Amino acid sequence: MKRHKNNVTIKDIANRLGVSITIVSRVLNYDETFNVSSELKRKIFEVAEELNYVVKPKKRKRTNRLLIVKTISEDLEMQDLYYLSLRVILEKLAKYMNIDTITIHKDDIFNFDYKWNSYYWWT
Repeated sequence: MKRHKNNVTIKDIANRLGVSITIVSRVLNYDETFNVSSELKRKIFEVAEELNYVVKPKKRKRTNRLLIVKTISEDLEMQDLYYLSLRVILEKLAKYMNIDTITIHKDDIFNFDYKWNSYYWWT
């Protein structure tokens, strides 16, 4: 048996009530800067419930991420300024380019939180 998705949209709610899509959207998103009567808010929520409207999750803005995996210890990095300056320059450049960074040591790679799975790898 084929399952059907609930394809109710804010346009359906707006058409049912004779209001604009913008009004329905802002009410359903709890926009506190938008002034609308309590009665209209109530009607919008009632119709949304009656039609079994399901709020679609917002798409997350994709962010650029950079994972820096250090292969040398903190002590060795402090002794050899080449590696320290390389990492610092990389982090500063990433910050300038609005790229999120996280720096871990290679020994901690298995403790790394893989929710951040879209990182680029650097060794």
